[in-house]
Amino acid sequence: MRSSRVLTPVYREVTYACRNFHCGHVFVCNLEAVRTLSPSAIPDPEVQLPLSSHVRRDMLAHQLQHHVEAAYEPA
Repeated sequence: MRSSRVLTPVYREVTYACRNFHCGHVFVCNLEAVRTLSPSAIPDPEVQLPLSSHVRRDMLAHQLQHHVEAAYEPA
């Protein structure tokens, strides 16, 4: 990587340069955060990324399991 320019809190433009002196290729890539796999413990209120579908399934399964356990009261 040669340089990076932040365009938004979740989007940046990255410039790469080949390390092979004889090649000389320099190119630009766009890098974008698209979804959350593990939520931040210190979230930035300016960044709103959707949760990955597998994270939502895991959270829902956990919530349902907790609800079932809380609702069960042995006689």
